[in-house]
Amino acid sequence: MDRRRLIGTGASAYGLALTAMFGSPAQGRQGEQGFIPEGLARLDAHFAGEVSAGRRAGYVICLGRHGREAHRSAIGLADVASSRPMTPTTLFRIASLTKLVTSVAVMQLVEEGRLLIDDPVGRYLPAVGAMQVAVSPEAPDDRRHPARPMTVRHLMLHMSGLGYRSDGATALGRRYQGLDLFHGNGTLAETIDRLAEQPLYADPGERVIYSFSTDVLGRLVEVASQEPLAARLKRTIFDPLGMSDTGFHLKASRRQDLATVYEPGPGDSLVSSGVEVFGDPFNPDRWPSGGAGLISTGPDYLRFLMAMERRGTLDGARILSTGSVDLMLRNHLPAAVMARLGGTPLAGLGFGLGSAVVVDAAQAAAHYRDGDAFWSGHFDTQYFISPSTGVASMIMTQLRETPGATPGRTAADLRALTYGALA
Repeated sequence: MDRRRLIGTGASAYGLALTAMFGSPAQGRQGEQGFIPEGLARLDAHFAGEVSAGRRAGYVICLGRHGREAHRSAIGLADVASSRPMTPTTLFRIASLTKLVTSVAVMQLVEEGRLLIDDPVGRYLPAVGAMQVAVSPEAPDDRRHPARPMTVRHLMLHMSGLGYRSDGATALGRRYQGLDLFHGNGTLAETIDRLAEQPLYADPGERVIYSFSTDVLGRLVEVASQEPLAARLKRTIFDPLGMSDTGFHLKASRRQDLATVYEPGPGDSLVSSGVEVFGDPFNPDRWPSGGAGLISTGPDYLRFLMAMERRGTLDGARILSTGSVDLMLRNHLPAAVMARLGGTPLAGLGFGLGSAVVVDAAQAAAHYRDGDAFWSGHFDTQYFISPSTGVASMIMTQLRETPGATPGRTAADLRALTYGALA
């Protein structure tokens, strides 16, 4: 059977089954918390159309408002070959949606008096604090001392000078790629020590470079708390919020719950990727990536987002103070850096302590509200938080975009359709 037809057929059959059970193609409660039922139906219909067109295998979408889940839908297939449907318990590699979780863990340590966001990183991680700057990206062995120490704030803003796995255009970028950090066994400490052997792209505080910064933050959490990162996140975030399906590693018994990653194939088809970009989640020796390593479900991650929208608390559990959340969801980019970002699609946007934030919605190139916070994951996992409207919204799918593929618009569609469903 044609792969796109199989995806569309699976989506239609699953939608019919849900209609029989719930009276609509969505699981959960519709029309609650100030959402218009017709608007929620439009949201689901749009993404069901993406599945039927063969652009995605399936989605899980969860919306909350004022700290209460308002909408939940599971559309299409988690695995095409077996016709396994998406469900609310489907597990996803959330990739960079991990970053906000790790940033919350850092702010918890600030509240406990164990660190300050303007502390030099070298106080906790001497090897990282001793990193030098490449004089040229084409001569990574020619290095100089940085103009200023790297701070915790620099890491949270991606202004540390570190690079990432995606730059293969320069000799320095190929050095970072050659580390292949996500596919080796080892501890978080060993991984960050390997990273620290490389030079920085730029002086800390000079410019924004999306990077391994949040992975370094994960190791900083371990050192400052004297707990393994996975245990710390579970104890201080996941357990209090009831996020029982979220973590870095999966037991073999959960294999059928994990959504398959797809990538664009010939003729606008989808093919199974077969590549674990951030390491195999079933490998117990995979190091816990604070930047991209968490596995979660839609309902679990929505609870985390609702706690952030509620300024640190949900259902009686508090993970952060209101002051800490307010600080995180405020722009921290220096004016000089903001000026260099002006005139691009980033106009009107800034960056807080772990998430992009909307500084001026009128200048932004998409459907935003002032004060919104948002981010995307590598496999097209998306979230946004809107303090002005009380909305927390997320969507999960598993698509690995390949070079040359048409850029997706999942995040923009999610924002527009969510806001379009507000009463």
